[in-house]
Amino acid sequence: MYINTNYQNKPLVKRMQQLWHDVHRNINIIIGFYGILMLVILMIANDLLISFPKDLTHFTTPLLPPAWSDQGNIAYFLGTDDRGRDILTRLICGILPSFGSSILVMVIVSSIGCFFGIISGIKHGLPAALLTHIFDIFLVIPSLLILLAIVTFIGPSLYAVIIAILLVLLPQTVRTIQHAVHNELEKEYVTSIRLEGASTWYILKYAVLPNITPNIISVCRQNWTAGLIYITTFGFLGLGAQPPSNEWGCILYDALDMMYSSPWVVIFPGIAILLAVLFIHLLANGMQQLFSRQG
Repeated sequence: MYINTNYQNKPLVKRMQQLWHDVHRNINIIIGFYGILMLVILMIANDLLISFPKDLTHFTTPLLPPAWSDQGNIAYFLGTDDRGRDILTRLICGILPSFGSSILVMVIVSSIGCFFGIISGIKHGLPAALLTHIFDIFLVIPSLLILLAIVTFIGPSLYAVIIAILLVLLPQTVRTIQHAVHNELEKEYVTSIRLEGASTWYILKYAVLPNITPNIISVCRQNWTAGLIYITTFGFLGLGAQPPSNEWGCILYDALDMMYSSPWVVIFPGIAILLAVLFIHLLANGMQQLFSRQG
């Protein structure tokens, strides 16, 4: 890898045009971006898009199949659950506690983790070693054990799961970014730049950060998907969001007894989780390919 000054020296308008052109040539970015954008719009404007209040029950229409079934009703497009609640409405309202919480986890963990990872990667001596060993202590303990311990101590809730996920993912993020920065600083081109008199911050800004951008994107993807999977998994186990929450994992937990008699109650929340994870991976993979080519 080397310092790419050709792209940096272009005018801002040219750079934006080139970036726009490269983005629209990558099908992974297009699918992932617009899929995530759709989820964000549904999350923000859910009150305007849902057909029924999210807690409204219709005991006269329990376990209606989807609209395309012979017994279905177009008013309940994805059917209803055992309390007559509209499944589509619950899925849309569940975007915030499921997908929205995973965004919060990703932003917090990635920001703090990248900051400390970069600092510990470029610094040497006792402070860097102390910071590294503190995070190494958490890496020795299995992640699932830490999650279960924190959730058990605080009590089953969505907030407890979010706090536990932050504490589990932060040491992994710091360690990954630290290794990426350290490995980049050990390369010959950095040594030659340093011999020419470049400062550490100059090397960090123009050499290290552009070349570890794919690593940062990979870390963000891992934190995002791990946050979403942990939130829905603990909701499914009854240790996360509690009924009558519309969190996707909680919907699965609440409908587990109806898996065989009314499979649509379980299938559609599972599809929602699958699509959200797929969109995240497609966007992240496309961005990694884009920045790897620019490097």
